[in-house]
Formats: sequence, C-alpha cells, structure tokens
Amino acid sequence: MKKNVLSIIFIVLGIISLYAQDNRFSFNLEMGSFYGLKDKSDYWDYTRDDLDLGGASLHFTAYYNISDRMSAGLGIGLDKYTNFDFNTCPVYASFRYEPLENAQNLAVFADLGYGLKGGDADFAKGAMSDIGASYTWHFCKKMGLVLKLGYNLKFAKTQEKFDMEEYMKDESSHYFPNSFVQYSYFDHTRQSLFLGAGLEF
Repeated sequence: MKKNVLSIIFIVLGIISLYAQDNRFSFNLEMGSFYGLKDKSDYWDYTRDDLDLGGASLHFTAYYNISDRMSAGLGIGLDKYTNFDFNTCPVYASFRYEPLENAQNLAVFADLGYGLKGGDADFAKGAMSDIGASYTWHFCKKMGLVLKLGYNLKFAKTQEKFDMEEYMKDESSHYFPNSFVQYSYFDHTRQSLFLGAGLEF
C-alpha cells in the first residue's frame, strides 16, 4: 500500500510540473457529502427510511482542457460511507462539458472508475460512477470556487467480521467454549446524492 501511495504522489507531482508549463491543464480539489438513497445486496434492501445512509468524500482530479468548453481527466479519491460503514479509494476517468456558450461557469460532468483494494487501509473494491452538474466562480484567472451536485453509484465488496466469543459474552444465559472468528463478504450497491465544494486551480 505504501508503494501505491508513493507512486500516486510522484504521478501527481509530475502532472503539476506539466501544468506549470501548459495552461491547458487544470486541477480540482473537492470535499463532499453523501445523502444515501438506497443500499442493496443479496441479503438486504434498505432505503433512507430504514437507515440514515450518509458519508463523505475527498477527491483530486487533473483535467486536460480539450477545448474552451470540454475537458477530460483522471482522478483519485477517498470515500467514506456510513451505516453499513465502508471506505473506498476510487481511481476514475472524468469528463466535463460546458453546454451553454454564454454560461461557461456551468458544466455537466461524468466520472467512471474503480475502487482500489487497500489491504491494511481496509478499502472496499468495486466500480463507481458519478453524474451531475457543477458551477465555478472564478476569483482570479487560474483559480475558482467549485460547487457540485450529482448522483453517485457505488458497487462495493465489503468484509464483515463475526467473533463468536464476543457474541457469547453478550448472551448471559449461554456459554460457548470454542471461540472462532468468521469473515463474511458482501457485494452491495449504494446509491447516493452528493453535494461537493472545492477549488479549481
């Protein structure tokens, strides 16, 4: 995992060095909040009426400006989902387009990627996608404040630990002499709305 983190850092530094020489590159650093709508697997199907589904995210995206109104890029993020708690580290491709010629601060975007499995960091692997709209207030030529609103779809394979000894301690009328730990794996789908804010530079 440490090697992966170092590799990502060197890649980001390389991109930033290119950006310093070429104005066609731009970067977004954003924090967001998830408003969960549904979490489904083969064993459950919960909506927000059943559980307070939520979460938070931190994403970094490097864009190449194909034209004045169209950009494509790559990004990496840290996403935390609550109630059925799990974390993901998505690496994704992003596409951004400004559909209105007279309102180029307004853009639509789509992200598509996959969550890296993190070993000791306990990241769940699985595909992800985002779709939504953003608005940017530029307070100088190369910097601006970005607001985002969109829909997030996350497929995650999570691991749950069951410790029989700990379970039996809570059952005062029983005693189980042979302790064991069992791990179960669940494939589930989380659907969320998200609101994000950050900097473009």
